[in-house]
Amino acid sequence: MNRIFLLFVLILMLLSGCREKVPVNAPYKPIWVVFGMLKSQDTIHYIRISKAFQTEEDAVVFARENDLSVKGLRVSITDGQNIFPAVQVDGVQKEPEDGPFFPNMTYYEIHTPPLACKYYRLEITDPADTSLRITAHTTVPFPPVIYKPRLLYDPITGYCLDSIRLSQTDSVRFLSEPSVYYDIKFYLYYQNHQTPRYARWGTSYPFQTNSNVYRFEKDIILKSFRKILQDSAADYSVVSQPECGAYARYFSLELSQLDTFLYQYYYINNPKYVNFNDYRPVYSNLTGTQDAVGVFGSAGVRRIPLKISEEERIQLGF
Repeated sequence: MNRIFLLFVLILMLLSGCREKVPVNAPYKPIWVVFGMLKSQDTIHYIRISKAFQTEEDAVVFARENDLSVKGLRVSITDGQNIFPAVQVDGVQKEPEDGPFFPNMTYYEIHTPPLACKYYRLEITDPADTSLRITAHTTVPFPPVIYKPRLLYDPITGYCLDSIRLSQTDSVRFLSEPSVYYDIKFYLYYQNHQTPRYARWGTSYPFQTNSNVYRFEKDIILKSFRKILQDSAADYSVVSQPECGAYARYFSLELSQLDTFLYQYYYINNPKYVNFNDYRPVYSNLTGTQDAVGVFGSAGVRRIPLKISEEERIQLGF
């Protein structure tokens, strides 16, 4: 009899459990999301600040219909001697415009001279809430030295890199350091109906090398650019400049040495190299009076115009 009664109680518990709505959302608390990257060769830098969200609705739909940017903040970076304040820029259109998130965003734009390879600190405060303060720091690495392709110099048109065969298996050679991570990108600057645009090809993950070389496969870069430049309704064009020969002006190579913060952030958040089923701590180098995640990092950048052949220019459709 006792066994029958116990079984009856268990069945009631299971049935009532099926009808009970289980809360899966934790109590809400504001979490700031910050991404900032200083590049040594740039004079304009961008800091994106938003808030994490929690919803019982479809998260993708919520992110597409709501602007999560945080406005009205005081943002600056300092090297200990100089303070560089940011200007808020609203309504910046994302690319692609039809992506899964809200099509416009706000970011904070900071103007500086080319950055020296030294310590910089980010500071975020809110005039409407004097208790808010978020900080982070980074030390900008030295830019890598490229020795293949050869560096050419003309006293009138400046520096550029000698030709590299994008349609063939080729390589970029540079002075590398042990235990240091690098990132490489190729940029193509063009116009569509006279509107400036750019295409980019690059490594999906920072890499190390002990051989001072990065090799890329035959035609992989040109194929990537041709895939982007395939809109039949487009009117693609480029503005040729006499910089180290024709067509060097709108094509460039960027090789970067990443600081530890930036590499760790990429490593933790790259799904290609990390199993999402494993436990991963949230990586952040931000500290302050509010919970914040993200990264403020830097890269020592060598970005130089690159000559391409007439044949490859025609393959790109220009």
